[in-house]
Amino acid sequence: MKSKYFLDSCVFIRSFDKESPEKMKKSKDLIKTTLKSNKGIISYHVIQEFLIEAMHKFKNPIKAVDCKVYVSNFLFPICEIFPTIDLVKNAIDIIVETELDFNNAIKLAAAVQGNAKVYYTEVLGNLYEIKGLKVVNPFME
Repeated sequence: MKSKYFLDSCVFIRSFDKESPEKMKKSKDLIKTTLKSNKGIISYHVIQEFLIEAMHKFKNPIKAVDCKVYVSNFLFPICEIFPTIDLVKNAIDIIVETELDFNNAIKLAAAVQGNAKVYYTEVLGNLYEIKGLKVVNPFME
């Protein structure tokens, strides 16, 4: 991974997925590489999605105090994109162009704003491109 890349919340969520050990391992490896390389980024929206899933939707929800530690150690260090009016406008432009939902469009807009070249997600399929950003499913590589 030579270029800057963006990690979707699914990467962090899958790192807790004991029912899919291969995806869990790939997620953990990608997160570890990201923290070492300084090439991976996320947005505030990824943190928000992770916390909603971890504290409320996981089979065994994570306690808020433990989420705070996880977010502080793994997500805050790579969070570079925060909500702005321009980010929302760019997300709406992506919606017009692609008909994606706002949740995915705002993260794609964040990745573009952060100058990422690759967007890692399992949600949008594989080898999809938008605005110079290559969408890759990290679990299919």
